[in-house]
Amino acid sequence: MQQFFLKSVGSDSLFDVEVDPAGKEYPNRYKIKWGGSVFQVEMQSDGKGDGILHLDGTLLPFYVVQKKKSFQFWVKGKTYTFEVVNRVTKAETSSDLWDNEGDIRAPMPGRILKIAVDVGDLVTPNQVLLVLESMKMEMSITSPEEGEVVLIPRRVGDLVELGEVLIKLESLDG
Repeated sequence: MQQFFLKSVGSDSLFDVEVDPAGKEYPNRYKIKWGGSVFQVEMQSDGKGDGILHLDGTLLPFYVVQKKKSFQFWVKGKTYTFEVVNRVTKAETSSDLWDNEGDIRAPMPGRILKIAVDVGDLVTPNQVLLVLESMKMEMSITSPEEGEVVLIPRRVGDLVELGEVLIKLESLDG
């Protein structure tokens, strides 16, 4: 399962979205939990972003395109644009990824694309520490507070699991 926070572009609406693959026997099918509803999605095998949304017995063709830190979703003649929001910067969810020991944890399984800091660096709140890629989307992981980077246990290209320690910070608050 992968979890994302999506912000509707042009509004302050924030959505908690979970994506579960259907399994090895159905590699292009997913169950998506969004705002209390569950949707079945089947991606077309050509990898171009088109698929079929199964909604209450109705099959709806859709198309999705990623653009840097956002994506556009077309379904039923309407276009929806969403931005992937970094969970670490949200006060209401930072406790899931930041603990009292200074561990910053992966908000989703993925691959490390970029590490923007080195051990010994002093960081400020909301400073980008590293970038993860998951399901063709990039997510910047930022510092929740001022601190010093004391450990980076992974390297660029490494695959990480949900909750795995990405960076350890030592708080400058004492």
